[in-house]
Amino acid sequence: VSLVRQEIIYNVKSSFYQLLLTLETQKYARENLEMARDFFNKAKEKYESGEGAKFEMLRAKVEAAKADNQLKVAVNQVKLAKAQLNFFLARDKLRPIAIRGSLKAAPIELQLQALQAKALASRPDIKKERLAVKKENLAKKQAFLSYLPDVSLGVARHRIDYEPTTWDI
Repeated sequence: VSLVRQEIIYNVKSSFYQLLLTLETQKYARENLEMARDFFNKAKEKYESGEGAKFEMLRAKVEAAKADNQLKVAVNQVKLAKAQLNFFLARDKLRPIAIRGSLKAAPIELQLQALQAKALASRPDIKKERLAVKKENLAKKQAFLSYLPDVSLGVARHRIDYEPTTWDI
């Protein structure tokens, strides 16, 4: 039961943020269309006054048409996202839905010193160099210890039948 519940929660949240994204896309598509139409009007005025080329006006007209198509696509994506959210909320797909929220995430507090320390600690090339230094220090210590005499201390007892027992140190 909890797995199904978690899947529903995931789908609702995913649909909600998808709807927020499509609404944001639609807003920018509207702004783009307004700017493209404004550019087209200015290019048309420039052409009609004799200062602009026909090519520039036609290009502006094409850009305005593309922006209009992008807005239509964005509007359809919003409708689709609303229907999807209504579906996951078990509502009628055409029922109006009003949402509140934004896609802006809260700023992440970053501690520069801690991030630098973590980055330096996890770099493989620095780890390799640290291990190389450690290896050389061990080789140096081993070379120093090779100059010292080896001392072995041991105790042994010798017992042979019909002979006296002896000890060796």
